[in-house]
Amino acid sequence: MELGRFSLSLTIAGIGTLTIASMLIWLLLYEPVALAGALDQGDLSVVAQALGTALLKTVAALFRYL
Repeated sequence: MELGRFSLSLTIAGIGTLTIASMLIWLLLYEPVALAGALDQGDLSVVAQALGTALLKTVAALFRYL
């Protein structure tokens, strides 16, 4: 019964983690130079911008599909 209280929050956290992890894998495969340069310089704004762009493109593609 105790796990029932946390199931919704665990599901939301799991979906968020899965989304971010898949976007980081996508960046590693399709933009390795930008990702490596950003991590080397410690500038994570480039990574955040690339993740935001990937998320925006994904949402736009889903809306076009629907």
